[in-house]
Amino acid sequence: MDGSPVERSIERIMRMSGMAPDGDLTDSFAACIAEEFGIEAVNIRDERMLGHSKLLEYVANTRQPYVDNQLSEYSSFPELIAYLNAGNRSCAVVPVAIGGRMVLVVEMLSKKQDLFSAGLVGGVTVASYVVGLLILQRRETEQNAKMTRYFNSAFSSPVPQMIVSNEGTILKLNGEAARAFGVTEQQRARLGSLLDIDMKRVKERSMSGRETLVGSRNGTGTYAVHASDAGGSTTYVSARSTRAAERMESIAGLMGKGYGAGFIEFGRDLRITYSTQSLGKIIGYDSGLALSRSIVDLVAERERGAFKEAVERVDKEGSSTGMVGFSTDRGTISQVNFIVSRAPEGYLMLFYDAWAQAYVGSMRSAFDEFLDSSSDMALKVDEIGGITYCNHSVEAVLGYERSELLGKDIRTIYADQSVLERDLAYVRNGGKVDNSYTMFTSKDQGQGARKVEATNSIRLFKTGDSPEYVIIAKELETGRLLKAQAEKIKKLDNDKEKLTAMGQQKSRFIYNISHELKTPLTNIKGFSKLLYSGEFGPLNPEQLSHISTIIDEANRLVEMINQILDASKLDSKRMKLELGEVDLRSMESSPSIRALAEMAAKKGLSFSWHSDFDVPTIIADHGRLIQVFVNLIGNSIKFTEEGGIGVHISKHGKRRVRCSVIDTGIGISEENRHRLFRKFYEARGQVHVKQEGSGTGLGLSITKEIVNMHGGAIGYEPVEGHGSEFWFTLPIKRKRKDRSTR
Repeated sequence: MDGSPVERSIERIMRMSGMAPDGDLTDSFAACIAEEFGIEAVNIRDERMLGHSKLLEYVANTRQPYVDNQLSEYSSFPELIAYLNAGNRSCAVVPVAIGGRMVLVVEMLSKKQDLFSAGLVGGVTVASYVVGLLILQRRETEQNAKMTRYFNSAFSSPVPQMIVSNEGTILKLNGEAARAFGVTEQQRARLGSLLDIDMKRVKERSMSGRETLVGSRNGTGTYAVHASDAGGSTTYVSARSTRAAERMESIAGLMGKGYGAGFIEFGRDLRITYSTQSLGKIIGYDSGLALSRSIVDLVAERERGAFKEAVERVDKEGSSTGMVGFSTDRGTISQVNFIVSRAPEGYLMLFYDAWAQAYVGSMRSAFDEFLDSSSDMALKVDEIGGITYCNHSVEAVLGYERSELLGKDIRTIYADQSVLERDLAYVRNGGKVDNSYTMFTSKDQGQGARKVEATNSIRLFKTGDSPEYVIIAKELETGRLLKAQAEKIKKLDNDKEKLTAMGQQKSRFIYNISHELKTPLTNIKGFSKLLYSGEFGPLNPEQLSHISTIIDEANRLVEMINQILDASKLDSKRMKLELGEVDLRSMESSPSIRALAEMAAKKGLSFSWHSDFDVPTIIADHGRLIQVFVNLIGNSIKFTEEGGIGVHISKHGKRRVRCSVIDTGIGISEENRHRLFRKFYEARGQVHVKQEGSGTGLGLSITKEIVNMHGGAIGYEPVEGHGSEFWFTLPIKRKRKDRSTR
């Protein structure tokens, strides 16, 4: 085949486009790019996948190709490191944006370094743009087809409906429109010859959910018209006779505009011909989309039979009442009370939300109870400034009886009425007032009215058609408030003493019970080891396996009990350090450290221990330092699946040493790092993976306490790329009098 790889790719793409669906087209395109440009792996990602990859998200935001021809563990994105680990050596990502819209992203991987030259990436970009255009064209064609199917379905409605071109020619109309205006589709009539209409004005009003009244040219009456765009060059128009509209509006006027109440008119065939917009609040989507559908389709499936029976009773009894559940767009059921009666062309159903009224009432009651119990002053004011409510704090601070304030002008209790007027005007115009400084006037109780400094916050609420202002005022620091605060502090001190005593009792109990558990566990371990060694006779392999499990679990229980005992000692200040000279460099040969090294090797991990030549001998508790290293190294082994663990000990300034445990494990998310050293929080297991045999969650908290007792510090740092570093510092020398620390 002649031509460049780009030309050959485009030629093959055009051949594919006539026969392959979107998914096959992108797969074939990926194979084409791989073959023509010699690339091992090509993946096509659509815009829905961009948020799942930081690399793809970056490329989509910058709209520029991204190339990394030498993948390494220091690459900029975690995805690139994963590609490196999978054996790839170079990567290129090409975005395809058309008309400001991301359509797809081409991701290419190669096991060769420096494969993706500027020419290759540019060629792939050109070919990808062609595929993007084809996919976008297909999506728009499918969207237009869906729109056509929707209109074909909606045109069965008894409301006149039409599709009109931008030039005003009627392209399609339903049977009701043909009967109302005496035209057919074949006549290609213009909408202006049927209705006295200003399409621009109708569209503007329709966007805000309003209809426009227009007269017909043939004298058949007035119509309420709604118009919306049906595509780039067409408009969807519905025209409802105002004779029906006037009847509906008169009923709506009687019902008011309450939330969750409205009515639906439907024909003998149960198809909806009209509904109030409040239906949309019940079902969760535009009530206009319910037109021409059967009302039974809105009812929850299990209640449809009973609802049909209720409608059938109307023919016999004149009306029917009950409760029914409407299916919402969220998949939930919204219960409504209803009354159905006969109408000239079918039925009229009045409904109201069965839960809304009770819910609103309960919310208002809860709000009033909250205001009553608040220590801040709370008042409600009507639109002309009359006080309609005040709580007990207003009486206590200002000295008025509640009966004296109800109906009183709010301005009379403000020392500076201009401040109040300013704040109310701001709220009335849609703003919110928070902590505005003001001054109230108390009741004159024989010694003259006093001024009460305060800050007030004001909100506007609507109750029906009437506004209501809620004012929350905080009295500034006074002797009364200081006294109340002192009493609160005293109570908190008493509570603290009780909690401290309870905590000490809890620690003593945990210590005693844990200590008692060690004796039976010692016997279990001892006899199990005798059984395992064949002291009481030979065992078969299955029996040996079971005995080995008993020994392992007993060891784990002993470790957990020791941690609980240590935590109890720390809580009760009974842990002591046995200080002496400690050579950190020789700790590598400790049996506990050697056991951890063997554990890492069994898991396929490397283990290293390195001490700098100038690390001095320090004064510390050798056993407790071994415990610190065991906790940190054990955690690293538990949460590392590949790579290894390294211990590094170095001199840190003139007076301290620093010990680091570094692994290549799963790391710790930033939002969870501040909780690492809390009790009962497992460092990484609960965030990323569920570890079998998880511990008590006390290891890191005990480790931190031991380091603190030595006068040191402990912390965590993420390792660049992947992994974790736990470090702690210790002073080189301590005074001998500190042997009994804590």
